[in-house]
Amino acid sequence: MVENVRRAVMEGQCSVPSVGSVVAGTAPLLPCLVVDADGAEVEPVSGYLRYLMLGDVSPLTCRSYGFGLLRWYRLLWFLQTSWDTATEAEVAVLVGWLREARNPQRLRRRPGSPPAGSVNLKTGKSSLRAGYAPRTINHNLTVISSFYGFHARVGAGPVVNPVPASRETSPGSRAPFSVGAGADRPPEPSTPEGACSGTASDSRSPVGRVVRSDAL
Repeated sequence: MVENVRRAVMEGQCSVPSVGSVVAGTAPLLPCLVVDADGAEVEPVSGYLRYLMLGDVSPLTCRSYGFGLLRWYRLLWFLQTSWDTATEAEVAVLVGWLREARNPQRLRRRPGSPPAGSVNLKTGKSSLRAGYAPRTINHNLTVISSFYGFHARVGAGPVVNPVPASRETSPGSRAPFSVGAGADRPPEPSTPEGACSGTASDSRSPVGRVVRSDAL
């Protein structure tokens, strides 16, 4: 039964409930919070976001990371999996889900706008596709990897990061998703799709500045 649900999510046959939200924080070191369906603060995320702010990132970057972790937690809540027991299997479900899911932001289109992913006959340029852009999925993987890296260093999370560091995870293996040079993550287009303008390049430190991320 569990495997059937995972497969359904990965193949876009089952939607993940949009529970929880990112709300305004109460202090300069915590400009935003991730809360669950009951409005309770997700403490592991708050600890990580405070760490980001200590690295002098902008509140906008902090908010972008908050949305990335909200997507992750929504999936874990749906799969009834605790954040500190999640493995590469859950990350695989996340990647499959985001590849197949419809991005709510793409639904907020003006009347008469061309369909998502269609090509403008005058300019030859494609409009943003209906789903999440590869750049957004890659950014989400980087956020999750950095989140677990932080908690591993402070001794509050699993030692093994559920996001593979690179495709060279073991001799002869090729991970279908990963963070790092040469990773087999979703291929990015040659021109930006507008999902976000950057990601953290090093999961060990809060670097990178994101202009905006896809809304949930």
